[in-house]
Amino acid sequence: MAAMTFMEPPPLPLVTIPNPSLEPSPVVSKRPNKAILKLLNTKCTISLQNLKQAHAFILKNNQIKDHYVAGTLLKCYAIPDFKTFTSSFKVFNQIANPNVFVFNALIKGCLHNNRQNKALSLYQSMVSVDANMNKFTYPDLLKACSDLQDVKTGMQIHAHVVKHGLGGDRHIKSSGIHMYASFGKPIDARNVLYCGGKLDIVCLNAMIDGYMKCGDVEAAKDLFNHTEEKNVETWNAIISGLVKCGMIEDARKMFDEMPERDIVSYGAMIDGYNKGDEWKKEAMEINLMMHKQEQFKMNEYVLSCSIIACANIGALDFGKQIHTYINTNSIPINALIGNSLIDMYAQCGQIALALSVFENIESKVLSNWNAMISAFALHGQAEDSVRLFRKMQRRKVNPNHVTFVNMLNSFLNEGKSIEKGVKYLKYMKSIYGIDPIVDHYVCVVNILGKAGMITEAEELINSMTIKPNAKVWGALLNSCLMHENLGLGEKIGKMLVEMEPENGRWYELLTKIYAKGGKSEEVEKLREVMKEPIIGRRSSMIYVNGEVHVFEAGEENSHPKMKEIEAKMGEMVEKMKPESVFDCSEKLAIALGLVVMTNGDERIHVVNNRRICDDSHLVVKAISRVYERKIIVRDGVSYHKFVNGICSCNDFW
Repeated sequence: MAAMTFMEPPPLPLVTIPNPSLEPSPVVSKRPNKAILKLLNTKCTISLQNLKQAHAFILKNNQIKDHYVAGTLLKCYAIPDFKTFTSSFKVFNQIANPNVFVFNALIKGCLHNNRQNKALSLYQSMVSVDANMNKFTYPDLLKACSDLQDVKTGMQIHAHVVKHGLGGDRHIKSSGIHMYASFGKPIDARNVLYCGGKLDIVCLNAMIDGYMKCGDVEAAKDLFNHTEEKNVETWNAIISGLVKCGMIEDARKMFDEMPERDIVSYGAMIDGYNKGDEWKKEAMEINLMMHKQEQFKMNEYVLSCSIIACANIGALDFGKQIHTYINTNSIPINALIGNSLIDMYAQCGQIALALSVFENIESKVLSNWNAMISAFALHGQAEDSVRLFRKMQRRKVNPNHVTFVNMLNSFLNEGKSIEKGVKYLKYMKSIYGIDPIVDHYVCVVNILGKAGMITEAEELINSMTIKPNAKVWGALLNSCLMHENLGLGEKIGKMLVEMEPENGRWYELLTKIYAKGGKSEEVEKLREVMKEPIIGRRSSMIYVNGEVHVFEAGEENSHPKMKEIEAKMGEMVEKMKPESVFDCSEKLAIALGLVVMTNGDERIHVVNNRRICDDSHLVVKAISRVYERKIIVRDGVSYHKFVNGICSCNDFW
């Protein structure tokens, strides 16, 4: 590539460089103070108080003139958890004639604090003072361009790399490959790979990842297959790419073939499984497998994935163990981990613990407030949601689309739901300028439908400025079934079956509409269609004793405890007539829970792949009353907590 003149983007101001004519020449020690450097690189990275004391010592002893000491000092101030990034620039501005080590340290600090524009501005300053850029300067700059999607500047900086004869450095090549791939330029990325220097595994791994990011799965697989000396990062690149491309089964096959795995391997698979409703069992299995590897030190991303897997399957005890691991290892509960813990505790019925996590997050961001409002909504605590929303307003935290979805969901089981629901739908537009999206309309249709205002709900859908999807019509169909508006229900049901022919939920609701209307022939036809493999069966999962157990209604089951389960089912018939006549997957899962979880204080937690049906709902209410057990049954949409024969949903879902 021909060298290009570097042009600074307009928004990037020059960083102030101390004028060498006004400053004494720095004393750059050839033998930097090893003791102070060791202190800065160890104790000062984990304690702001230690860092400030070290800074005072450096100033007192005039060691700020030592570029290595000064550069390491500003690097410490750039540690994100300290929130002292501005102090890095204050230190920088005290350094006369900063050398490349100082510049590089501050550029890296900019990236750690998501100040990519400042990093590029610093580079412009380096160019202006003719600093001696080296191989450590460019990887972070190329990453900054990638993060900003600044194609022009990225190409200019790459031209400087070539001009300075650094194109063969493997770390610069790797960063260049990542950058061009992020721009959607796989050919340019490949040119970087094969331009100058020998091929090494770091660059090959970057190219495999680059092909995946550009959606060229076959090219990535071909390069992977032709890479002779693969390492764990090579495998991780192909597995992570397959997961992101939605090819989870292919990723699992590769995962099983790996000669060795690391924390990234497990995290990629758990994250991939978490994103698919049908893979909850597999996510937890990989999660359990990972936690048996004691040599792994888990990062925040993997911990978050692990907690989400627990939440999805109702594994409260295991989730608590992860929380204990976080506290024991002094891992800060940031926004990502905090949200995962709040959701996990809420999904497992522990709203007080969810609130405790929220209150202990030191620097709350919008997503934390949203997570807690969602937790209150899940438990039907509308007043708490409103109280938290008002507190959020007082803190000057502006809500977003997600906030209002959660607020509207809060009103579903609340007395004055219609008035408040419509109010908040208008409020988000008039006060915050947020246009409603489909999810907001789903909530309000549910609120209107619950109150029997079917006509008003249909009018709302027809007045939408955006095209209503299956979720909106499904909310109205559910209301039609509840209030026996069979004509409209049949019309919507047929439409939904055409819109989403693989969604078993619509077949179930339409079948009930036909049954209530006495259309037995239509019922039988639909039941035959529902036997097709593409639609799938209703299933229920329960996590007990470190294992995930899956049950399907109407299927022969080879569960090792099937005899005890059948005996418990027989006992239910004796104790609960006539409520227990209906057999369902939830009943099988709960029966296992009653057999294994003998402590009456333990919650039985069941996760469905579809919404619970009316008959199953009646059965679970009866079980909770007769056996005096707290039972949670939930799916991706609805949440039910049964206590003494009463459900938290007030029989509407």
